Amino acid sequence: MATWINEVPEHYLLARDPKDSKYLNLAITAQASYLVTDDLDLLELMEPGSPVGQDFRARFPSLQIVTLTAFEVIVTRPAS
Repeated sequence: MATWINEVPEHYLLARDPKDSKYLNLAITAQASYLVTDDLDLLELMEPGSPVGQDFRARFPSLQIVTLTAFEVIVTRPAS
């Protein structure tokens, strides 16, 4: 199923790399569970020791930012 999103509001500004904010905002607007990327600025948001990441995860707990390899593990994991 696909959803067309005409307007993407700014929910979050990634200060370290503002050009990446558009991907975060689209994922947040679409209520995506995962954002798959190899971008280190985005992946940092999932690091437990990152203050910026802690803030992001507190604000958007349902969005996980993962590498393609990690996503493949998630989607091929047997259901419990």
